[in-house]
Amino acid sequence: MKYLIYLIWVISFLIYLRASYLAQGKVGKKIFVGETFQLGQALSAILFLGLIALSFAAQIQLLFYLNILNLVYTFLFYLQPTPRTTRTVLKLFLLTNIVFAALYIFQIFHG
Repeated sequence: MKYLIYLIWVISFLIYLRASYLAQGKVGKKIFVGETFQLGQALSAILFLGLIALSFAAQIQLLFYLNILNLVYTFLFYLQPTPRTTRTVLKLFLLTNIVFAALYIFQIFHG
């Protein structure tokens, strides 16, 4: 179950990145005809909500708080999808998720 939660986190992370790059106009080719950054925002928000519930049920406190922050970033991205604010929110999103990954790896090795 725990590995499934982390797999969903990686997928939602990648969807958020793709949506952010779509909003900034940095994507050369769309995956399918109707792909928009709003679709990526909606999918990532749904996945983050699901991850909040799953991590609460699995008692993974670090992932629970991370996904609350990711959901906040998704809503900030939704409110102002201009290239400048999208870049700023993306930097915060990346920094938060990198810190989470580092804490998780530290937790694995130092139990």
